[in-house]
Order: sequence, then C-alpha cells, then structure tokens
Amino acid sequence: RKLIFFVRTAFGLILQSTYRTNGFEWLDNIQDVRDNNVKEKLNDLLVKAIKDSDESLHISPNKIIDWENINGFYLTGMKKRKNKANIDLDYETYLNYIRRYFKDKNNAAIIRKLKKDKLVVVDGSDEEETISNVYDSVIFEEVCENKKYLLCFGIWYEVSKTFYEKIRSRIRKIKKAIFSYHHVR
Repeated sequence: RKLIFFVRTAFGLILQSTYRTNGFEWLDNIQDVRDNNVKEKLNDLLVKAIKDSDESLHISPNKIIDWENINGFYLTGMKKRKNKANIDLDYETYLNYIRRYFKDKNNAAIIRKLKKDKLVVVDGSDEEETISNVYDSVIFEEVCENKKYLLCFGIWYEVSKTFYEKIRSRIRKIKKAIFSYHHVR
C-alpha cells in the first residue's frame, strides 16, 4: 500500500511543472552526457584547452572544505617535485607540467594522467587528505557542434544554451559589492 501511494504521488509530482518556478528549472535544462563518442570529443577539447592555456579551465576542490582549518592544497603527479601546500591552489604549475612533459602524448594519455593524479588538501595539523583526482576537480565549459557543455565533478553535462544565457544574464545584473578597508595598527 505504501509503495502504491508513493508511486502515485511521485507520478503526480512529475506531471506537475511547479518545480520550474521553485528553483528547479535546471532539471529540464542540464543533462549528463552518456554518449561515449561525445565524451571523447569533449575530452579532446579539454586537452586542447590545456595545451592552448585556455583561461576558462579551472581546477578547484569539488567538496566542502573547512577553510578555517586548512594550510593549503597541492596536486600530485609532477615527478619528484616537493609538494608544497598553498592556500591558493597552484594548478597553473600542474598544467604547465602537462604541457611540457606530455606535449607529444595522445589525448587519451593526458586524460588518464588527469584521472590518476590527485588534488590533496593539507589541514591545520598538517594531515593530508585526497579530495579527488584532478579530472574530477576540473571545471571547464565548451561549445561543441553548437551545443554548450560543462565538465564538473568529472561529469560532462549538456546545458541548454537558452538556459545558460538566462543564468549569465541574471549574474551580470548582480551589483558589485564595494568594500572599504580601514588601516588597523
């Protein structure tokens, strides 16, 4: 009985469209990419962005961080270099390493490296914790075959261009905060 009630209720909610006006409009406008051929094309574009030093590519922690209790971050996979934690994640050094030492490798080898190397956080007690692999920490937007895509949490998403522009428009309307800092002795 409970299952039948649940299924009927869920089906009824699916048929409604009130979710679109309650902050869940994105459900109709963002879908994960399941086609492996499309993913491969998108990964090729990601590698091209790395090689071209595309500034729209970012690497960032993909989970909640206790910012008051960290000494910094570092990325593994740069041979025997000393991994120094820095509060500002220095992913450019990592990407430069890839550009330099993987310039003659095929795209699949670079993607494998991104999936093997790790993003590590060092807490206030100098304890290290792996947050994720680098690929899962990449944030990257791309247009491919006139469709908008986003890589986030290691998953490629297709984003409705109209929805994307609507969100960008909303963001552009946000007024910039103006802070004045007073010198403290």
